[in-house]
Amino acid sequence: MHIEKRSPLSQDEWLLSAVAEKDRLLETVVDGTTTASWDLAKDEKGRPILLLDLRDQSRGEAQARFAPDELANEAHLSARLSSLKGALQRVSGWNKELEKLYADIRSWLTVWQPPPYITEETKVVVEEPSGPYHVPMLRIERGDKSMAVEPIACWVVGADGSLDLQGPGGPMTLLLMKQDGGWFWVDDRRPYKLQPLTPELFRDLAEACME
Repeated sequence: MHIEKRSPLSQDEWLLSAVAEKDRLLETVVDGTTTASWDLAKDEKGRPILLLDLRDQSRGEAQARFAPDELANEAHLSARLSSLKGALQRVSGWNKELEKLYADIRSWLTVWQPPPYITEETKVVVEEPSGPYHVPMLRIERGDKSMAVEPIACWVVGADGSLDLQGPGGPMTLLLMKQDGGWFWVDDRRPYKLQPLTPELFRDLAEACME
């Protein structure tokens, strides 16, 4: 595991020493392939606040804020680090699911003639368990029409993530529900229902979204 102390923190000897004393605890909680970076900032009232940023090799990211006095309570700190590790793993898994879906979408749209122009961009999502993290999003262009496949959240009640199909005819929401077999379209027409995402359904949704 690689642990960094960024410049503002390195200039505060007392906090730098306090953080260094917790490196061993951090190493026991967080996986050895993870990079951890400590930084120093100020909260809304101008008080010093510690920022811990975790990143792994699978596009996982998680960030948390710590008041300096939280370092004194090792049990509390350990619990918070464990929660942050869980958030890191969830973001990593979410990115993997998005990558698999995007590969499917590219394959599903090869039947369109002429083939659409598909590009991948990066979006920053902010959620309470993880703080800010990066995810890929797709932009699909077909002639003079376009749409985006835009991740919204990986913490969703009753699901494992959500994204929207954004375009003139959207948005249309897809939910990832692993226990039920994958991705579903949220058909909010009456009666409300979830429809399993198939290649044919995605093409229909994409065409409608572009209209």
